Amino acid sequence: PTVQALFSHLNVVANETCFVAWARLLHHLGIVPQYAQARNYMRELRNCAVSPTDLLIYGGSTYVQQAAEALDGGEVVLFDTETTGLDIRNDDIIQIAAVKVRGGKLVEGSEFEVVMETAKEIPPMVGGADNPMLTVYLESERLSRAEGLRQFLDYCRGCVLVGHNVEFDYHILEANVRRDLGSDLGRRRRFDTLKLARLVEPRLRVYKLGRLLETLHLEGSNSHNAIDDVKATLSLLAYCLRRASDIIPRQRELLSRPDVGAVARNFSAAYADLYKHSLASLDTLPPAGECAYGDGSARVALVDELQYAYARLTERGLLRPAGKWQHIIDYLAMDVVDSIRCETLREQLDRHLVEINTLRESDLCDSASMRLLGRERFFVATAHKAKGLEFENVVVANAADGAYPFFQNKKDGNSERIREDARRFYVAISRAKRRLCVTYAKMDGRGCAASITPFMKSIAELFACYAFDPEQGRMVQTQIDSQC
Repeated sequence: PTVQALFSHLNVVANETCFVAWARLLHHLGIVPQYAQARNYMRELRNCAVSPTDLLIYGGSTYVQQAAEALDGGEVVLFDTETTGLDIRNDDIIQIAAVKVRGGKLVEGSEFEVVMETAKEIPPMVGGADNPMLTVYLESERLSRAEGLRQFLDYCRGCVLVGHNVEFDYHILEANVRRDLGSDLGRRRRFDTLKLARLVEPRLRVYKLGRLLETLHLEGSNSHNAIDDVKATLSLLAYCLRRASDIIPRQRELLSRPDVGAVARNFSAAYADLYKHSLASLDTLPPAGECAYGDGSARVALVDELQYAYARLTERGLLRPAGKWQHIIDYLAMDVVDSIRCETLREQLDRHLVEINTLRESDLCDSASMRLLGRERFFVATAHKAKGLEFENVVVANAADGAYPFFQNKKDGNSERIREDARRFYVAISRAKRRLCVTYAKMDGRGCAASITPFMKSIAELFACYAFDPEQGRMVQTQIDSQC
C-alpha cells in the first residue's frame, strides 16, 4: 500500500485528471476508509467538473470558476507557439501567435504574429504530416530571437494568458526568455483550454485540439500553424465557458455538502503542501553531487521526489514505513530512469511513468541494483509471478497431490482446470537454469498422508530423492516415491 500510494502521487503530479490515482491516494492516506468510497467520491467530483486539485489549491472555489471569473471581464491573451521540438529547456520557439479577448469577444485588430530566427533544425514532419512551419519560416520576415520575444512580452503585459496545453507553451517561453533575454518571465496567471475541456467534458477519449473541434462541432482548424491554432483555441474557450455557466451552480452545491467538505479539508491538511512542492519541482534541475541511492553518481529528480514524499508521509503517520523501500529507490535510479537524456521531474515522468505503473516485484530479480549493490538474491514468488523469469536454483514448495492438481479440481473431475494446473506446475519447474528442488510434506495440515504431485511421474527418474530422517535429524537420500 505504501508503494502504491507513492506511485499514485507521481501519477497525479503528472496528470491531475488521473482519477483512479486520486482515489488510491484518498484511501491509502486514510482520508476515506474504503477504496470503493474513494472512487465514488471522485466520481461525484468528476460529474461536477471539480478536480481534486481544486480541493488542494483553491479551497472553496474551482478551476472552472476561477477561469470563468478571470475571463469574464478583463483582457485576456490567447497564444500558441511553434517550436523546433518538445525539449522545454533546449528547443527554440520559432513562431508566436496571439489574439486578445475582452468580455469573451475578440478584440478587433489585436492579432499578433512573429516568426523568429533559429539555428536549430525544424522537423520536417509533425503528427505524421508535412510540417507547415517549414514553409512559413522560409516565406516570413524573421526577427531576431531577442526582438521577437520582447515584442510578445510587451504585447501580453498585464494580461491573463490562455492556451491549449498552455503549460508546455508557457514553460518553453519561460526557458527561451531566460536564455535569449537573460531575464525572468515572472509569475503570470494562465488558464488551459485542455484542462477546461477535460473537466467540462470528462468522458471524451481524445483531447487533442483538432479532435475536440471535430467532436464538439466547433469552428477552426488545428493546422500546426500558430495563428490558426489560436483561432481554434478561441472557439474551444467559448464552448468551455458556455458549459461552465451550467456547471458552476452544481459545483457550489456539491462543495457546500458537509461530507464532501470534510473530506476536502482532511485531504488538504494531509497532502496539499506535498502536492504543491512536487508541482514546483517539475522543471527544476536536481542539485549536483552524490546521493543516498544507487551508486551515488548523480541525482535523479523522480527518485528525489519519491524520497521526499516517502519521508513526509511516513513522518506524519499517513503511510507505514516499507522495509524494502531502499530496494525500490535504487532500482528506479539504476535500472529505470534515464537521468542523462531526461533531467527534470517533468521529463522523467513523461518518459517513464507508464513503465513505473506496470512494475512488479519480480522486476527486481535480475536488476542492476541487486547485482551491483550485493543485495540478497533469494526471492519468494508464485508460479504466476515467476513466469518469464529464470534463476540458477529453484525450489518448488508444496508440490503435493492436492496442490498440483488442486484437490477441488480433482474432486469435480474438471479436466480443463487439471490441465491448467499441469501448465502452472510446468511454469514453476521450468524457471530453473541449473538446479531444481521439488518438495512436499508427507503429512498434510489435517494429519492425513500426502504424496507428491502425479505431474512428476514422467520425470521422477531424473531426480535424486531425499527424505527427512527424524532419528538423524537431517535429510537423507532415499528411493523415489513409489507413488510417482
